[in-house]
Amino acid sequence: MKITPIEEIKKLNIQPVISVGMFDGVHSGHQKLLSILLEKAKAYNTLAAVVTFSNHPRFVLDYNLNCKPVLLLQTYEERMKSLSHFGIKNVYTIDFSERISKLSPAIFLDFIIEKLNPYLLLMGYDNSFGNKKDSDLANILHNGKYQSMAIKKTDACVFYNGLEVSSTQIRNALKEGNIKLANIMLNYFYTLSGKVIKGYKKGRGLGFPTANLKVDALKLIPKCGVYAVHVVINKRILEGVMFIGERKTFDLNDLTIEVHIFNFNTDIYNKNIEVQLVDFIREQQRFASVEDLIQQIKNDCEYAKQIFKLNSDNPFNL
Repeated sequence: MKITPIEEIKKLNIQPVISVGMFDGVHSGHQKLLSILLEKAKAYNTLAAVVTFSNHPRFVLDYNLNCKPVLLLQTYEERMKSLSHFGIKNVYTIDFSERISKLSPAIFLDFIIEKLNPYLLLMGYDNSFGNKKDSDLANILHNGKYQSMAIKKTDACVFYNGLEVSSTQIRNALKEGNIKLANIMLNYFYTLSGKVIKGYKKGRGLGFPTANLKVDALKLIPKCGVYAVHVVINKRILEGVMFIGERKTFDLNDLTIEVHIFNFNTDIYNKNIEVQLVDFIREQQRFASVEDLIQQIKNDCEYAKQIFKLNSDNPFNL
């Protein structure tokens, strides 16, 4: 994949078909839009490209409104990896700023046309751009064209059990611990990636050594509790259980993300790993004794192994 800040583009020699958006999560709704984009590019014998923001627009907008910032389904690196996985080979990035937030749709499109000279702009069914107080966008969409560029709004909306797939719905599912729903909407396992750091080694003392994961501060951490997980290390996919929460049995109140990997004893300190959340097992809790905690961890591991066995042919347990 080629990733280029749009400011570095003078003008392309080919007229691409493009889509503009944040694409946080690159969920199944995004994937449907991307597949249409790729089909259009093939039909017009040109390249498909995505224009996306290097930072989430709500970071800027919520800061100005003194709101709590949105947490991301994917880091920048994870998002680029997903776009590539789903077939996009050309990405042009824009640093979202207060100045950009105030541009009218027409001025924003002028900028896009100046840089990329697109043949077609393909928009998602709920996609918009430019200052929302400006009514230009409705007129532009009604005309289906802006200057030399065609504009088409798709009906690429995906539903599951009556719920519209969206980044907001997925965030809500993760906050509630409904990892199955989140995974189905994503069409892949929700993933936490980061570096393994040194912890208190409580797990090792209990007979269940854990890798303590440090993730990006802007990444959405799902509901506290215990999860069945896949762990990707150097392209190897291993199985295990992950704990998210406070170690209340030991009176430790800092949030921790710890992964116990089955049948694994390699030193991976300072290594980057990916943890794919397969299913939610239970809530976090305080135990009356260390012995009770050890027994519960054994139960969690056995339950996770049953989940993996059941999901071997149907990963999202549909």
